[in-house]
Amino acid sequence: DDKLLANLSKETLVKVMGPKVRGGWNLHQASQLIHAPLHFFIVFSSIRNHLIDPGSSSYNAGNEFFEALAQYRYEQLRLPAL
Repeated sequence: DDKLLANLSKETLVKVMGPKVRGGWNLHQASQLIHAPLHFFIVFSSIRNHLIDPGSSSYNAGNEFFEALAQYRYEQLRLPAL
């Protein structure tokens, strides 16, 4: 249920992006709560949608969250992230 950015509604954004954001953030928080000595924290996104499918704006926003989460973990918390 993804759309072009011009046709995007809040409901569509939450529906498509929400699970990706919640899943990534929950994994990050869980690893912090249990003090897991992780050697790797890998999140997956894809440049494919940026290049091929401009109608995947919500999916792309979820990928950008992963990029920001990895940067936050690595630069601010000095934790592994890729």
